[in-house]
Amino acid sequence: FTLYRNDLILIKDTASGEQEIYRFLSRTMPNVNHYAELKPYDKEKFDGGQELMEVFGKVANGGQCLKSLNKSNISIYKVRTDVLGNKYFVKKEGDKPKLNFKNNKK
Repeated sequence: FTLYRNDLILIKDTASGEQEIYRFLSRTMPNVNHYAELKPYDKEKFDGGQELMEVFGKVANGGQCLKSLNKSNISIYKVRTDVLGNKYFVKKEGDKPKLNFKNNKK
């Protein structure tokens, strides 16, 4: 699936069952695969040294959370919300858009 700045993602550790929602900020190292910068779901930025999920460890002292998402025991879900704030978890997006616009002229 595609991720854009401030998209919500759910990261779940399949070994321990631990899960957390983050905001995707960006791929900050384009020459290195599987690294992304994450932001907290509920505030502006992480506190320096803040504990994350066990698989990720701690945040850097400056509050930047640059982590590798190439771990064998994690699953990543895109989180979609509707206008009421209900969350929907997407594991895989389709290749085609969900809306089909057809010409209804006869």
